[in-house]
Amino acid sequence: MSRTAEGKLVKVLKFVSIIVLVVVVAVVGYGGYVYWRINSGTQRDLGVRYTADDYTRAVTDKAGVGITDPDQLYLGADFQISGSHDVDQTFTEAEISAILNTLNQANGPLKNVQVRLLGKGRGEISAQLDFHKYGLSLDGPFYATGGASSTGSRSASFRADQVVVGDYTVPGWIRDRVGNEVTAWVNDELGKVEGLDIQSAEIGNGAAQFRGSLPTSITGLGDQ
Repeated sequence: MSRTAEGKLVKVLKFVSIIVLVVVVAVVGYGGYVYWRINSGTQRDLGVRYTADDYTRAVTDKAGVGITDPDQLYLGADFQISGSHDVDQTFTEAEISAILNTLNQANGPLKNVQVRLLGKGRGEISAQLDFHKYGLSLDGPFYATGGASSTGSRSASFRADQVVVGDYTVPGWIRDRVGNEVTAWVNDELGKVEGLDIQSAEIGNGAAQFRGSLPTSITGLGDQ
């Protein structure tokens, strides 16, 4: 399965549209001061530490997924998948952070990713944004906290409780769109992943449980 570069860009823009909206509101409504705040500040440290071993353990040992060219499997990249196999594993927040960081650090829009799992379906994420390759001057820190749950074999639901871009806390009326945008984007992507079957997925304290099936191999294709 391969997505065209045009389709890929549309989906990336859908995913980051909430951030673009924040920029527009900042520039039009409040001028350069808020825009400066969006690109300033220090990334929030969630205290999650990981190494390359966490990535290998999660992807190879636990998930059993063979990933070719992980640097080309960043958010928005084209990819090809094949096969399917059963998985019943628990993934730590360090392993999940390592996966997101490894896939995005070289070429993706998220750097220095940390994911902290709070239990009862809730979690938080901290990262450094880098959207220059998409034509957006956005390189400040990003933080969000909220909830997530599986709603079907290839679908999930997300809720944002707080979103901070740079040192600017996103207003509630914009924040409320985050969950809807993320849910729509993720479900659109999940629906196209042949070999995926989510039977159960639960966020616990420090770890997440997954039971179902995953693709056997994934090849990152970058901006093809």
